[in-house]
Amino acid sequence: MRNNNNNNNNNKTQKVTEVSLEKLKQMKRKYKVSTTGSKKEIAQGLYRVSGFVMDNKDLVLIMPLLQKEDREIIEKKINMRISNPITDYKGMWKPKHEPKPLNKMTRSELMHNLKSFRDAWEKNTGRNQDLSNDRISNETTRGLRILLKWYYSDESKLIAEDYLR
Repeated sequence: MRNNNNNNNNNKTQKVTEVSLEKLKQMKRKYKVSTTGSKKEIAQGLYRVSGFVMDNKDLVLIMPLLQKEDREIIEKKINMRISNPITDYKGMWKPKHEPKPLNKMTRSELMHNLKSFRDAWEKNTGRNQDLSNDRISNETTRGLRILLKWYYSDESKLIAEDYLR
């Protein structure tokens, strides 16, 4: 008797055979991608531009439309995310509203949090975040909120996880 258990540890991603054009358009909006064309071309554009910040559910949906090499990369990425979850983000990401919502933070709190994120990203990635103290000081309060908002985003979380694995 054959075991068709979908929770098999060797295959941790679901197989999806069809994704609608409407769902692809929703993903384009979600990931701010402006690609056009057939479903396959849209899926390839989504993956090429935003594959590194797409959540597992969306990656699984577009997998059947991608080339074999990309499907293999996605399969490995999803399995790595599942088997090696990150719980300590080393200051590179925090949940929203921690310690308080952005719109409730004072200018000095915004600057302090932005510098903290900047320092953590530069330490863990070795990449300059182009956020010098002078630039942060000269930024408007609205600009600080916009910059800081990214560090609390799901995209930031996924990128941080990839660096920390």
